[in-house]
Amino acid sequence: MCSPRTATPRTCSARWNLNWHRVVCALVVLVLSAAAVPTVVQLDAASTWARTYHGDGGAFGQGVLRMPRGDIVFTGTLEGSLLVTRLTSEGEVRWSNTYGLAASNAEEMARAIACTPSGMLVFREWQLIRLNDSGTVRWAHNYSVYTESDAWRVTAFTDVVQLADGGFVACGMSYYDRVFLCRLKADGTVIWAKTYPLERFIGARVFVLAGGGFLLSATSLDQTNGTHTVGLMWLNEDGKVQRSLTYEDTTTPKSSYGQMMNMAMTSTGPVLCQWRYSQGCFGTNIIKLDMAGSVEWTTWVGGLRRGGAEAGLWGVDVGLDGSLVLVGATTEFSEHDD
Repeated sequence: MCSPRTATPRTCSARWNLNWHRVVCALVVLVLSAAAVPTVVQLDAASTWARTYHGDGGAFGQGVLRMPRGDIVFTGTLEGSLLVTRLTSEGEVRWSNTYGLAASNAEEMARAIACTPSGMLVFREWQLIRLNDSGTVRWAHNYSVYTESDAWRVTAFTDVVQLADGGFVACGMSYYDRVFLCRLKADGTVIWAKTYPLERFIGARVFVLAGGGFLLSATSLDQTNGTHTVGLMWLNEDGKVQRSLTYEDTTTPKSSYGQMMNMAMTSTGPVLCQWRYSQGCFGTNIIKLDMAGSVEWTTWVGGLRRGGAEAGLWGVDVGLDGSLVLVGATTEFSEHDD
């Protein structure tokens, strides 16, 4: 049984330096002909296809988004610049743009969310870029979130949600052992920002609760016998912690590590994905909670053979019927036989 742990966020006070400014984007429109977008595999002419884009090298796809009317948007980098490409449901290019917003760390993912009534918001490291449906820039800001005590002033967004009023709530990582949450207006200006005692491993997720407020998740600072735990914080609309819980991996065989890999929200409660390591094998522990945060069930998947640390289910999504879809890497075809 998980007992609640209290935590008090540091508010945006005089000790804070939260700065934003407009970024002038260098916009390059790439017009792709049919010859430049060759079909690699046509698995099913009606509904399934596979294609390559930007085949001349230097392009890395990192995020994919299904738009409300069926279009597909993928994000990534092209020769160091942020790349956003919008496709029809059949894979034809509507537009493909690069933006002069190179990140300092190539490992930071570029992702996007669809916005209401139209367009999308792209986030990568410290950058938020609001795009219209046509790919033109509505606004773009850099953000810096830190306290005066931080040795390194790092800001990296890991999740963004649009709110009913058109604004946004965004979470991410600042310095070690610190996760931030900020409330933004529709134009990206900051209303408030707060930090929380959560660890910056992999990332943090934020969800809007039906009754108001937010659910913030990341790796907890609390450990059980040297093993990490996942922390959830229930926040009010001003970002104040109402309560918090931590969750450990209770499955067998006994596991170490325990950091949060990802989280999804179903109609009946959250699902946590937790990194596990046991007897040379990496895998993923899945914890299903009810809306109050009580554990309904837990199980682990993968990790049947020895292999690298990348062997885990890092992506999770929820189907229309409430089923879970997980994606990642496996060591099933590892050279190890034990």
